[in-house]
Amino acid sequence: MLVLVAATAPLAAQAPMVPLHGGPIEAGAELAVTVGFNDDDVPELRGTSYSGSFGYGFGRVGLSATAGAFAAEAGRSRLTLGALATVHLYGDGVTTPLTLGLFGGMGWLAESDLLDDTVRHFPVGATAALTIATPVLSIRPWLSPRLDVVSCDPPSTQDVTALCWDDGSRFGLSGGIDLRFPKGFALRALSDYVDGGSPFVGVGAAYSF
Repeated sequence: MLVLVAATAPLAAQAPMVPLHGGPIEAGAELAVTVGFNDDDVPELRGTSYSGSFGYGFGRVGLSATAGAFAAEAGRSRLTLGALATVHLYGDGVTTPLTLGLFGGMGWLAESDLLDDTVRHFPVGATAALTIATPVLSIRPWLSPRLDVVSCDPPSTQDVTALCWDDGSRFGLSGGIDLRFPKGFALRALSDYVDGGSPFVGVGAAYSF
């Protein structure tokens, strides 16, 4: 999301159990894959996530969608989906290296039939990114605080019970760094934390076209 025709906001939609990527995406389309790991004390929440995302930036708006799976160390593997909308507020990443934006979306974590034990997340937050240009690549650190609101169907399994917070909402924070190379290829590392849980650490790659 760059040069006033791109939105500075997360590319990866907020699919539960997938690290939220809050770095900028270029104007146009971008595909990304991410692998996330955590070490939660609850075995049903400890595991690995695999996800793919598609994002599109136009004007001051960015839209993205994510689909993936969370494989828990204990309990069942679950399907995770997310959708996110972002709005660019300040900076273009070129003449003004700092860029600021807002985002909001919805995510689902469920069994494959999308009916049993569904957990829904509603992230709302802000994002800041800094573009550091070098002769061979662009280095882009970013940070995205958010409020993460959760809604659950009546849980019948331990892993879903652990995901349903008593207070209904918690503070979340994600951050990371993107290394963007010429011709649209990028590598990234990121971490995502929600209050009361264990951080997810993720690595991934992206391609803009």
